[in-house]
Amino acid sequence: MTENRVKGIIPKEIGAALKDLKILDLGQNMLTGTIPSTLGDATDLSTLYLGDNALTGTIPSSLGKLTKCTHLYVDRNNLQGPLPNELSNLSEITMLGLHQNTLTGAIPDLSAMKKLRALYLDSNELSGELPTSIGELSALIDLRLGSNEITGTIPTELGNLESLRDLHIQRNRLSGSLPLSFAGMKNLREFHAYSNKITGKIPVQIGFLGFFSQLKILYLDGNELTGTIPPSVANMKDLVDLYLGNNNLEGPIPTTIYRLSSLKNLRLNDNELTGTIPVEFDKLSQLEYLYLQNCRLEGAIPNELGVLNKLFRLRLYGNALSGTMPRGVCHLRGLHLEELQVDCEGVSPAIECTCCTTCF
Repeated sequence: MTENRVKGIIPKEIGAALKDLKILDLGQNMLTGTIPSTLGDATDLSTLYLGDNALTGTIPSSLGKLTKCTHLYVDRNNLQGPLPNELSNLSEITMLGLHQNTLTGAIPDLSAMKKLRALYLDSNELSGELPTSIGELSALIDLRLGSNEITGTIPTELGNLESLRDLHIQRNRLSGSLPLSFAGMKNLREFHAYSNKITGKIPVQIGFLGFFSQLKILYLDGNELTGTIPPSVANMKDLVDLYLGNNNLEGPIPTTIYRLSSLKNLRLNDNELTGTIPVEFDKLSQLEYLYLQNCRLEGAIPNELGVLNKLFRLRLYGNALSGTMPRGVCHLRGLHLEELQVDCEGVSPAIECTCCTTCF
């Protein structure tokens, strides 16, 4: 009955009336009211979809009786309150989606969900620290905890999740450094940790011996990282997006980055980076976004950037760059380059530029 614009409430008699039901899909409708606790009496359910409605109230603890359930989704509603501890009884669960509600409280111990492959708790108001027991969910492939109010440090136990491919912990209040145990997540493809309070240095081991070596997306922007960008980032050869902006990183941009031949997005802006823009950037043939603004870079803008014919946005303002915008870069304006921003404002600008879209 999905996507049928069904209105009204879920009848409280539904559990007793449908005890033999295996699949109940009421997602993407216009249902209101609460989730009846009697739904827990439908103990043969293997799949329960109530997502994308307008349901209110709390998640009934009686859902913990659905011990045969493998797929449970109540996402995109207006549910409130804590996650019931009884959910840990769902020993057959493989997919659990509770995202985009206003759930509160701490994440309970879910370590009994040994078959869980995907856990979606993002976009709620969950608080407290991440339970170390998450590291016992060995079947987990996709873990999404972003956009909550989770505090404390990142548990080292997450490094035990060898099957994990997607880890989303962005937009929380996490602090401390990146655990070296993350080297154990050898299959990780995406790591979203932006907009937290993560401190310390980017581990020099990154890119070595499975440490993020298969990563395609790395978002660490908007934290409090210090130190330099280790040259070993170039060992993450499948990387498409590298976001390190809005931190306190210093030192030069490692020239080894040119080895990231699949890179499309490179954002190092709003740091304390020094030195010049590497001429080796001309090897990044797939690059579409290059953000280096608001750092302490100096020298001339390399003419070699003019070969980046897929470049869409180039931001270089707020540095100590000087000279004239290279002709090759200006020629990119006739291709895909729609945004070119440098310090070219005033009578005696730092950069002479006749092709820039915005001058600062």
